[in-house]
Amino acid sequence: MSLIIGDGSVVSGANSFVNDTDFLAFAASTGYTLPTTAAEREALLRKAFLFINSTYEQRLAGVRVSSEQTGIFPRSGCYAYTYEVASNAIPTDLKMAQMAAALSINDGANVNNSKTDPALSGFKMVGVYEETYQAGSQTVLPEFPAVTRYLKPYTRRANRIGGLGRENMGYIG
Repeated sequence: MSLIIGDGSVVSGANSFVNDTDFLAFAASTGYTLPTTAAEREALLRKAFLFINSTYEQRLAGVRVSSEQTGIFPRSGCYAYTYEVASNAIPTDLKMAQMAAALSINDGANVNNSKTDPALSGFKMVGVYEETYQAGSQTVLPEFPAVTRYLKPYTRRANRIGGLGRENMGYIG
């Protein structure tokens, strides 16, 4: 099954933002080894597309341009680096994020794992170590730091939508 590439228009059934040729070139330029068959590489790109859609969309600024689209882009009302992202565009950062996720999946990352530890809300180190956890902590899908870095400029927090948080207040976390 061939990839259906989202190109900035609403492509019916799109399942990738990146084609196999670009993925091969990216991997070669960064020293990564990919599977030898196009079908295996395309499967990695489809898994990465689904992972990014399900994990990162709620953080993005703006909205999908159509209820018919299968990917998180194109979007309207989205800004990155203080510029409005065209509502018919697929940002290069998004393509890089998809390839980074595909490389992580190829290296063995399981996008279906969930976090089982409760979220830490605080700790003390005065004499004796003590931890407290957030009530009602939920399990979440794993995050890939490289993907998060590529998509961060497109998020609601980077665009100062939805209040202040450590990501837009200069805290190191």
